[in-house]
Amino acid sequence: MERAKHHGSRALDVGGARGSPGRPQCTVSSVLGSSAGLGPVNENRRRSTGHEGPVERVSVDVCVVTYNSGRTFPQLVASVEAYMPQGTRILVRDNSPKPGLLDDLERRVSSGVEIHVVGQGDNVGFGRACNELASASDRPWILFLNPDAELLTPLPSTVGADPLCMIGPLVESPSGQTEATFGPDRSMWFELKQRVLRTRVRLDPDRPIDFVSGACFAISRERFLGLGGFDDRYFMYYEDIDLGRRWRGRGGQILIERGWRVRHIGGASANAAPLTALVRSYQSACRYHQRWHVVPQTFKAICVVEAALKLTLALIAGRVGKVDRNTQWGLFKYVIASPWNRVLADD
Repeated sequence: MERAKHHGSRALDVGGARGSPGRPQCTVSSVLGSSAGLGPVNENRRRSTGHEGPVERVSVDVCVVTYNSGRTFPQLVASVEAYMPQGTRILVRDNSPKPGLLDDLERRVSSGVEIHVVGQGDNVGFGRACNELASASDRPWILFLNPDAELLTPLPSTVGADPLCMIGPLVESPSGQTEATFGPDRSMWFELKQRVLRTRVRLDPDRPIDFVSGACFAISRERFLGLGGFDDRYFMYYEDIDLGRRWRGRGGQILIERGWRVRHIGGASANAAPLTALVRSYQSACRYHQRWHVVPQTFKAICVVEAALKLTLALIAGRVGKVDRNTQWGLFKYVIASPWNRVLADD
C-alpha cells in the first residue's frame, strides 16, 4: 500500500492574522509514518471556550480517525479544549479518500489545542488507523473518540487510576437518548434477539460490561498495544467487541462512568456510502463469530432472515429507518451470495 505523502510540520493561526491579539493558535503538524514522541506541548495556552476544565490532570492523547469529517471535527476540537486536561493533544489519522485535512483544519478550526496528523491518504480501516495513532502517542493513556462526537463533561478521575481498567462514557444521541455503546458479548442468542426478534437492549452500566464502543473510551496505551491493539482484519465494526473479549481474557475490566457524557451524531461517515457500511458491518460480524463461536452457518442463517425481513419492509414502506429499498436490496443480494460453509477467509 502506497505511503501517504509527507506534508511536513506547520503552525497555523486559524481564523485571523498571525499573532492577532485574543486569537488562539491551532498548532497543526504532520508526523506521517513516525512513531516517535510528538514534541513539546504549549503548557501555557489559555482556554477560549469559557468552560472550566477538570482540576485533576492525567497525561493523555485524544486519538481520532477521520473520514470526510470536516463538518463535525471543529465541535470535537472545541469540546476537547473545554473538558480535557490542559496539555492534551489530538492525534489524527485521516482515512479520507482525498488528502487535504491540514487545509480543512486551517479553514475551520480555531483552537488552542495541538493537533498532530499522524497519517493520511489511504483508507486503512478504523482498527488499523487506531493502532497507528496509539503507536505514535507517547502518553500513558489514550482516548479514542469518533470525529462526529463531542465531550459534554470532563474526563473522570478513574482515567489514569488503574491500567487494567478500560473506561467508557454514557453516549447520547443529538436528541438526548442514551445509545447502546456498551453491553454484553455478541452471542448467537443475542444476535438472534437483536436481528430477527428485534428485542430492545436493556442498558445497565452497573452490570458487568463485556465491551465498550470504539466511539469513545479511554485505555492504558501500554496495555492496549501489549494486547496487539485492535485486530485490523476488522475493517470497521465489531473490532471493539473483539477487543473487549481479549481485554477481559487478559484480566482487564471494563467500566462505564455514569457522570462522563459524550454526544454522538452518528453515521456521519456511513451515511455517505450506506451499502458499503452495511456490507462492512456484515463482514465484520461474520469474522467475529467465525473466530469466537465457530458456527458461521448459524450466523449466516440469522442474517439471511434479517435481510429478507428488512427488504420486505423496505419494499412496502420505501425504507427501513435510514436505509432505502435499493440499499436493502443490495445488502440482501450480498448476504445471499456469500458462502455458507466458511464466511470469511483468515487473511
